[in-house]
Amino acid sequence: MYLILIETGFITNPQEEAQLRTAAYQQRMARAIMQGIKDYFWQKPPDMTWVAWRKSQGGALAGGDRTHRVQPGDTLSVIAVRNGVSVSALRAANQINGDQIRVGQVLRIPAG
Repeated sequence: MYLILIETGFITNPQEEAQLRTAAYQQRMARAIMQGIKDYFWQKPPDMTWVAWRKSQGGALAGGDRTHRVQPGDTLSVIAVRNGVSVSALRAANQINGDQIRVGQVLRIPAG
C-alpha cells in the first residue's frame, strides 16, 4: 500500500482557497493527479506487476495505445520523453508534421 501527500494549494492564499472550494477545480486537480500517477507507474513499474510485464512485452496499458491530453507548457519532446517514445513515433501516431500542438489536444502515445 502506498500513501501519498499532495499539496494542491494554500488555504492561506485567498485565490487558491476559492479555487479549492469549486467542484470544477477539484475535478481538474483529481484528473491531473491520477494521470501523473498512471504516467509514473507506466514509466517505472514495480517489478513483478502487470504493468511491468506489459511494458516488457512491448505492449501498452489495456485497450492499446495510451493517450495524453496536452497541458500548458507541454511540447512534443517533453511528452515523448515522459512516455518513453521518440518524437518521430509520436508525430507519426498523431499525423503531426511540425512541432505545433494545442492545449487540450489528445495525443495517442504509441507503445514504446
